Amino acid sequence: MKPFAERELKAVIELAIYKYRVQQTIKRNENKYRRIFENIQSVYCEMDKRGFILEISPSIEDITGFQRNDLIGKNLRAIFSDPEKIDRFISLNSKKKKIKNFELELMRKNGDLLYFSIISNVIYDENEQSEKIVASFQNITESKLLERRLLQAERLAAVGQLAAGVAHEIRNPLGNINSSIQFCQKKFEIPKEINKYLDIISRNSHNANKIIQELLDFAKPREIKWEKYSLKDILERSLKLVETRIKQNNVKTEIIIDDKMPQIKFDVKWMEQVFVNLLLNSNEAMDNRGKLIIKTKLKDDKINIIFTDTGCGMSQDELTKIFDPFYTTKSDGVGLGLFLVYQVVAAHDGFFEVKSVHGKGTTFTVILPVKK
Repeated sequence: MKPFAERELKAVIELAIYKYRVQQTIKRNENKYRRIFENIQSVYCEMDKRGFILEISPSIEDITGFQRNDLIGKNLRAIFSDPEKIDRFISLNSKKKKIKNFELELMRKNGDLLYFSIISNVIYDENEQSEKIVASFQNITESKLLERRLLQAERLAAVGQLAAGVAHEIRNPLGNINSSIQFCQKKFEIPKEINKYLDIISRNSHNANKIIQELLDFAKPREIKWEKYSLKDILERSLKLVETRIKQNNVKTEIIIDDKMPQIKFDVKWMEQVFVNLLLNSNEAMDNRGKLIIKTKLKDDKINIIFTDTGCGMSQDELTKIFDPFYTTKSDGVGLGLFLVYQVVAAHDGFFEVKSVHGKGTTFTVILPVKK
């Protein structure tokens, strides 16, 4: 065997150096993209053409509460809330379409609903056969909830104005009915039997007029008198006002106050009305038993006041209507209490989050900004 010529030896050494540099570059790029993959804020996902997850970024754990390793190998249908939407997503990908802004809902491990916007594409092999789907899942929950709150505020404002307009139109004929009854009762000798029915008409007309006045009052913009006050004191005072009714219903109560909660600015009178309404609603949702927990906490520079009951809960359909004027599930209710509550909280630049499971209970969260 002949020894290497100098030129051949040089070529071998250069090739070895080149291979080493390529390997080092590949290793650096692997580490670089691995760091990106592990720290990406949105969720990167690879799946086969049937929707089974092949790879998913660790960011899924912080966003959803599910462990990454538990999700690999599962089908998207088992994770997202609407299997029919997943079927449509898979079908669109099978048609070699690049998908943008496809929205899906996912139930977080703690029960919260998350909204995702998905961008996906199909990767093909050298034979133009689909190999896998790659997708980016962007968490759009905050913007989705904000959009819903704005739509709800606009809808309630329109409904409130319409109801106030109708109330004005009804008030005049009601006034005529009442004045006509009073005139007849003073002017004529009316048999006792007929007078009894006139009294019923008069009484119900007065009740209707009272409801109309309440509605007109609710339709007015709230004038907020800002005062610095202890949230703990106003919650305890509100609870004291309804304590008898709660005890009669055998409901246990607990108040948990965040120790870091500062004194905050709000209209004491109106906010007390909000808390009393929420306490009564929770109490009435529990039939002679249950527990009501009132909890406060500071979160992202916002004050959360959370009312959780173990009552009958609400359906999704009921949840969409609870703040509407005149909507009520109570046989003796008018349906203006939560309408008032919504208006007062909105006047404080706040908003609501409501979660409910039918047959298990409801959580109302009042979220208010910290007023300096």
